[in-house]
Amino acid sequence: MAQVKQAYYGVLQAQVALQAGEEALDFLRESERVMTKLVSTRSVLRYYMLDARSKVAQQRYQNLTAKNAADNAREQLNALMGRPLNTQFDVVTDLPAEDPITKDLDAVSDRALAQRPEVRQAVLQVAQAELAAKAKRSENIPDLSLQVRMLRPYGAGPLPNEIFTATAVLQWTPLDWGQRRNELFELERKLDEARALEADARANVVLDVHAQFRNLAETKELVEANALALETAREQVRVAKERFGVKDILLQDYLQAQTAFANANSQWQQSMASWIVARAALARAMGEE
Repeated sequence: MAQVKQAYYGVLQAQVALQAGEEALDFLRESERVMTKLVSTRSVLRYYMLDARSKVAQQRYQNLTAKNAADNAREQLNALMGRPLNTQFDVVTDLPAEDPITKDLDAVSDRALAQRPEVRQAVLQVAQAELAAKAKRSENIPDLSLQVRMLRPYGAGPLPNEIFTATAVLQWTPLDWGQRRNELFELERKLDEARALEADARANVVLDVHAQFRNLAETKELVEANALALETAREQVRVAKERFGVKDILLQDYLQAQTAFANANSQWQQSMASWIVARAALARAMGEE
């Protein structure tokens, strides 16, 4: 299960990078077209066209890297799920409108306490220590056993046909010079230690879950903020292109709008990657991996 989720998150991260890269490539190609046209009319220096072509080539390389990473992760996920390696599928790159894992912190903490292996181990150690202490206490109770036997003598005679005998055996060592008391004291000390370790394990799990839960909430807010900034930058590029086409703004203003879009696109991609990592970290904190 852990490998499947890891492969899924790998596909998601690579697909987010590819999605952002493809949009960036479209804008860079448009910029290259504009610069090429301006150079042909000797409106700008040839440097601008070469710079635009260089950026297109770099973005194509980044997109190819992201595509290869997505294909590798997709094939790995198919292999883990027993499907043909070439099975094609896409994952949703948008933030879920409602994520059950982020709704109730107390419920998430309870799931983590029920699933985390260190808590289970601590609970088992407490149960073992309780049984050992209980068994040692029972040694102070006298052991009384009763045996009943029935005999049927063979042959005739004055003996009855059936003879019953009963034997009661009482075993108890009242004086052991404090041995049982010392052994019980040691077992109860170990029980207290096991209970303390269980409490520490539970506290550490809850602290881990709370931290990851809050971090996921922060990254989600950052993604939403960066998505709005990206939408704004996308619109600014569109307007700048139209204004530059009618010579209402300078070339520098048009290039500045493109730079702002590239930065916003990069920040959105990074925040999405952070959200994916935070989502996986919370799942691990809950013991789901």
